[in-house]
Amino acid sequence: YVKDVEKEIQRYKKAREKAIAELELVYDLSVREVGEANAAIFEMQKELLENQEYTDFIMKRILEEKLNAEYIVQTSVEQLIRISSHQQEEDVRDVAIRVIRILSRSWKDRMLTDEPFVMAARDIYPSEALQFDKAKVLGFVTMYGTINSHTAVLARTKGIPAVIGLGESLKEEYDGKTIIIDGYEGKIYIEPDYATLTKMRERKDANLRHVRNLERLKGKENITQSGQRIDICANVGTREDIENVLRSDAGGIGLFRSEFLYMEMGSKLPSEEQLFQVYKLAAESMGANRVVVRIADFGGDKMVESVDLGEQANPAIGLRGIRIMMEKEELPEQRTRLTD
Repeated sequence: YVKDVEKEIQRYKKAREKAIAELELVYDLSVREVGEANAAIFEMQKELLENQEYTDFIMKRILEEKLNAEYIVQTSVEQLIRISSHQQEEDVRDVAIRVIRILSRSWKDRMLTDEPFVMAARDIYPSEALQFDKAKVLGFVTMYGTINSHTAVLARTKGIPAVIGLGESLKEEYDGKTIIIDGYEGKIYIEPDYATLTKMRERKDANLRHVRNLERLKGKENITQSGQRIDICANVGTREDIENVLRSDAGGIGLFRSEFLYMEMGSKLPSEEQLFQVYKLAAESMGANRVVVRIADFGGDKMVESVDLGEQANPAIGLRGIRIMMEKEELPEQRTRLTD
């Protein structure tokens, strides 16, 4: 319990303001490091702190329960996670940890070693992954998280090998041992034998050659030996993919697979405004280049938690795509937009 409730509220207000200022710096860094589309992660984190309704909720709890701000922030975040989509969980926790760190004046241990290493951790949050130095952090593995998390997206964009969500198979006794991270297969090898080392080194070298060959094509026109010009566009599924289109010098977005915007929201439907903002970002980022948006084609092998399609005799050709949009009453925004 705290004796001076007003003082505790002021502590939270100051910590919140400092956290917002920090996130503005993180956003600027992320624009330079991983591009504007991926930097939107931290813009959303800042918006959460600036949300007056949430701020008022925190201060009201401090006032009524007379508990310290650290405890109130932590427990309030757990409540927010329970009522929001699971895709937002890591960002909400990332924000909470930042505020609690400021409140408690605690700082994470600096990486004291100058030797390159592989990091193993229970969780790694987006703001931590952003600030990894590729020359020092050769890769990382975590017990929790998903391959579609913002942490995983940032790792891929920065070119840092990572395996996310190993669970209890990531053991403390692995500390100090030699490890190979296979980000393509989502596997790790502890104290690999000579044959495995040789195989993985050959795969790494082959991948580097492939990347270098592709890099040489950037900025060049796509023209066949017979003089035929061909547009080479990229497929995307999320707003984070847009930055990769720009980095790879693709000629536009050949297919924006909208169903992935639904799939990453878990049990919560995306709003019309959320969809509009992602499509707007894609169109603005591509400039005069082509952007083709596909109506959400979930159903069949791409199911979403937020829409119940019921039992179907043949899901592959049954209720899916535009037929879902025209039939499901819980999708009025998408149906309206289609008829405009």
